[in-house]
Amino acid sequence: MTSTSTLTSTPTSTPGCLELATFKARPGTDPAEVGRALASAQAWLAAQPGFLSRRLLRDEAQDTWVDEVSWRSAEEAHRAGEAFLASPVAAALDRVIDMGSFRCLHAAPVPLPAAP
Repeated sequence: MTSTSTLTSTPTSTPGCLELATFKARPGTDPAEVGRALASAQAWLAAQPGFLSRRLLRDEAQDTWVDEVSWRSAEEAHRAGEAFLASPVAAALDRVIDMGSFRCLHAAPVPLPAAP
């Protein structure tokens, strides 16, 4: 079963970059603790230049989390990612995320060609 967290904000404009981070919790970590740690990063993320929205999802069957963040541009997403490593909220996430399972992808929207 896949569930979506209530940690969602509405985009203010069309994203130029979608950041998708997938990961598993550290073994033995309560999902509620993971959710709290992820929620603690919300204010920091929202204050970053180019931030548009964020949505948190969890696939319970595979015990995998997906943190989806929309950014105005890839450059702003990358700058925020670099700044995040030095931020105080990074340590809270490091305590609950299995970093060996962590994957992050930055993707730009691609228009679909017209149907034949």
